Amino acid sequence: MADQTRKSKQVHKHTYMAMRTQAPFVMLGLMGALLVLLSTSRYGVGMSEDSVAYTSCARNLMSGDGYTCHYSCQDSTAFVLWPPLFPTLLAALGKAGIAPLVGARFLNAIVFGLIVFASGQLFRMHMRSTALAILATTSVLLSVSLLNVSVFAWTEPLFTLLTILFAMHLGHHVRMVTQPVLRQYNGCCARYEERRACEMPEYAYLSKTQC
Repeated sequence: MADQTRKSKQVHKHTYMAMRTQAPFVMLGLMGALLVLLSTSRYGVGMSEDSVAYTSCARNLMSGDGYTCHYSCQDSTAFVLWPPLFPTLLAALGKAGIAPLVGARFLNAIVFGLIVFASGQLFRMHMRSTALAILATTSVLLSVSLLNVSVFAWTEPLFTLLTILFAMHLGHHVRMVTQPVLRQYNGCCARYEERRACEMPEYAYLSKTQC
């Protein structure tokens, strides 16, 4: 019972420390989502020719016409010039009762907040100082260029988020692959040193003197 109690306390302590460490990044992410919502609260989400294509494709998906859109005053054409994920998500929100333009506003707000939070996680992976990671995450939150694309019905925020997540998982995968390889390499080098020392005593003497 004493061991279980001690382990339980350690788990609660680690959980509390993790939550305390993540709290600033969560707050910055929420501030990012709120910033996009405030920026689009008066006039709604920004629109461009690409935005028209995205929302038109989302409406056609909702009506069962597939990946087609109305672009440049043309009749319905195949949606092949733009990435399909963004209108697919808008159509999914439309099936839930949220209009594509409203869905684009809230979707990009959530994505922008996740970009800020995921950037913080990426900085924490490569920075020893938590304060520097928070400062770098704040710079992402205050990025005018990133905010400008997030207030439009564009796919760039979603692409940015997926790129950051890819970078995070790629770094984790590289560490998982390279660490065993490095251990095997060091083991082979150590065995080579031992073999050379057994075959050539003078080599062992030189190695010791150089060290």
